[in-house]
Amino acid sequence: NPSSNYTGNTNINTSNAKSVTLTAQWQSNCNDGLSSVGSYKNFDYTGSVQTFNACAGRTYKLEVWGAQGGKNGYSASDSNYDRAAYGGYAYGEYVAGSQLTLYVFVGGQGTGPYRTNNTSIGGWNGGEGCGDGTSYGCGTGGGSTDIRTINAAVVYHNNRTYSTTDNNSLNSRLIVAGGGGGGSGAWGQGGDGGGFRGSGCPDYPSNNVIATQTSGGAFGYGLHSATSGYWGGAGGGWYGGGDCNGGTGGGSGGSGYIGSSLLTNKGMYMYSTDCTSSTATSTKTTCTTSTGTHVANAANTGNGYAKITYLGT
Repeated sequence: NPSSNYTGNTNINTSNAKSVTLTAQWQSNCNDGLSSVGSYKNFDYTGSVQTFNACAGRTYKLEVWGAQGGKNGYSASDSNYDRAAYGGYAYGEYVAGSQLTLYVFVGGQGTGPYRTNNTSIGGWNGGEGCGDGTSYGCGTGGGSTDIRTINAAVVYHNNRTYSTTDNNSLNSRLIVAGGGGGGSGAWGQGGDGGGFRGSGCPDYPSNNVIATQTSGGAFGYGLHSATSGYWGGAGGGWYGGGDCNGGTGGGSGGSGYIGSSLLTNKGMYMYSTDCTSSTATSTKTTCTTSTGTHVANAANTGNGYAKITYLGT
């Protein structure tokens, strides 16, 4: 209202008044790199934190795939004893309430078989290293893949070296796909990752430490109680996996997570071996026999992966 601030002559001649139309053009400072609805950005495994600049008011589909665990080796001549445990898949829609940076942690695949003591390192982002191995060999756990709002000071993936973790960062995770556990040469395959609970080891379904939404090996990474033996490394996850067969088997898989209230239209997939499904909104899990490398609605093979798609405003 310009007249409210007018202090000069108020005797204005309106006979020559003109109608002026002003058009304001809003200049967006959005820099997410996604120019149109349906465009997306992929995040491959790099072994380091990656970033995404979310724009206020935009809706994104977040998709994450956990990494596969490492194989065991029943003997020096047989490095393919049992399959490597699969990673999980999770998805959900997220509305950015402000301009902020999302931090993307893409898990590394577990490796093996290892036959030398203390030489193995678990998959990046929560995978646990494996045991002595000896002639049987052992596989390391796969790392989880997640998207969070606070960066981490420490990213765990080292055999029996438990550094101080950053719980503020771990608690800021919006979505997690669990990693698969590593196999034990003497005691079989590791457990598959993903879902609201990770999978125990199929060869020894009892006496396993199972990763759930509230417990497991450790919050954010796999943990194993054994100090020597054939045991496989556990997978990373919301909670990482732990022991199978009382500390001599493969590692169990890490749990997935879609529990954030900021996510809608969400769900998780994991391989059907020892999979427990749930219809609860925050823990919805689908058991599947479909597998592939970075395939939606399927258990994951290889390294982890993430994808962010612009759905609209």
